[in-house]
Amino acid sequence: MINQHLQAAIAELQEFIDNRPDAREVRKALAVKLVYQGYKYEEIQTILDVSLGSITSWKQAYEV
Repeated sequence: MINQHLQAAIAELQEFIDNRPDAREVRKALAVKLVYQGYKYEEIQTILDVSLGSITSWKQAYEV
């Protein structure tokens, strides 16, 4: 079960995704959202075609 703080972060990221026309920013937010939802970095790398280093740095930028 996801705690309330994490649920709020996921909801905030989803709102960000919904309101951004810049595909690069959406991909960053989506990667972080997937991390918070429990996806493994390797899965996200495959889904979004991004590097593991990018996922790590993007997550650090969005730390909850």
